[in-house]
Amino acid sequence: MKLSPRTIGYGLIAILVTALIIFVIYELRGISRGPEITVTSHEQFSSSASSFLTISGEIRNVSKLIINGNNVIPYTNSTFSYPIILSAGINSIILDGYSKFQKHTRIQLDIFGNFDEWKPELLSDIIEPSS
Repeated sequence: MKLSPRTIGYGLIAILVTALIIFVIYELRGISRGPEITVTSHEQFSSSASSFLTISGEIRNVSKLIINGNNVIPYTNSTFSYPIILSAGINSIILDGYSKFQKHTRIQLDIFGNFDEWKPELLSDIIEPSS
């Protein structure tokens, strides 16, 4: 069976149209899903004996991540890490994620600071670790 140049051209056009349709479906799936945030470092209502902790986790379909009002730049592998200073008692940590289409998701994580008072010497150890 011999293929004419016209048949080959139609075949290439069909392949390109199919690839375009698959790409559009993939992009629309991202629009409908919205942003997802998963905190892997701490669970809701957990406690901490330290006044300093690091919230970390994974994101999906998130173009902008805000933790307690501060912009956080995620790592290239779609994970994030953000330091938090706790006070004694209940501390609410708010994580807001926005997709590139401005869909929004919010997670509130409540951590109990299980210590008597804030200890600034812990912060100096973190900023300037001892040798």
